[in-house]
Amino acid sequence: MLEPGGTSTRRGCEYFLRVIPSLDGLPQAVQTAIRQVQSPDPIRQIFYIPSQQYPIQRTVWGRSLAFGWRRTPPRTLAFGVDHITVVEGLDAQNTLHIPLSDLLTIRLVTVLLYSYIELVWRVGDQTQMIKVEFNSVGSRHIEKELVHVRTWIAAQEARPVSWPEISIQHFPLKFFNYSMMSLLPGEQIIGGVFEPAIQGGGLLSPAIAPNRAVILTEQHLIIISDHYTGSRETSINTYRMDRCYCPRAQVTQIQFEPQARASWLTITLAQGVYDIRLPLLEPRATEFFTTLEAWLSGVSISSQPHVLAASAPGPLALS
Repeated sequence: MLEPGGTSTRRGCEYFLRVIPSLDGLPQAVQTAIRQVQSPDPIRQIFYIPSQQYPIQRTVWGRSLAFGWRRTPPRTLAFGVDHITVVEGLDAQNTLHIPLSDLLTIRLVTVLLYSYIELVWRVGDQTQMIKVEFNSVGSRHIEKELVHVRTWIAAQEARPVSWPEISIQHFPLKFFNYSMMSLLPGEQIIGGVFEPAIQGGGLLSPAIAPNRAVILTEQHLIIISDHYTGSRETSINTYRMDRCYCPRAQVTQIQFEPQARASWLTITLAQGVYDIRLPLLEPRATEFFTTLEAWLSGVSISSQPHVLAASAPGPLALS
């Protein structure tokens, strides 16, 4: 409820992401940290994310309960032409410089007014990851810059093969919409699969995977899930949308491992530096693996069964 003078409004706005016009609008320590690692290219956009406060969640007997509170450090994100710089703290306690050419995955998660981006990038023969949480009011600013990041990465690799576009109209409406929203301008879907959540083998067994769509484009592997598994957990997960983008150029190997409950697909990035593991069900698992092989090798997949969907509703599905 608004109080006289707008006190509640001001209190809420204190947590919102802010667009900073230039480095001069930042504390001196943050300015210095960014200038020390900044490439000669100009900075496209600067965001300041105030410290956020969130409950510490614990799952007890299938229910999510809050145990205390945690605070995130204030963060400054500077998006350059070919890099991202993240500075933690107003006194620049920690500075991360992320070349776009080293990014392995870009993940954007939104749950109502809670959002975060998670970046994984290569540092030598290891990986580094950062998770930046923010109020969803600022999502449109972040998404705009992530489009630039993905566009820059895609432009570094020429794709001589002409891929036929496919339709995903059979996807559930939510996943269809988010799949289309996840494409770059001019980007086309050339392969995809959707299935509902995969449940465990027993009544009390944990879920294997949530509702999820996996789509292929000439530039990206895109994984979209809502994290709802149909179990007794809170239905808040139906509002959660998790979009993960992996540049095609970073995918170096795929492996297929059939198991009793589901077949596991391992996608290896950067020559074994990082793996993504996804469970799928037969017969779509084998079919999608064949499509992925063609996609990775650069061979046209026009003759492949590259549009896959659950044959009927049921307790088991792709993740």
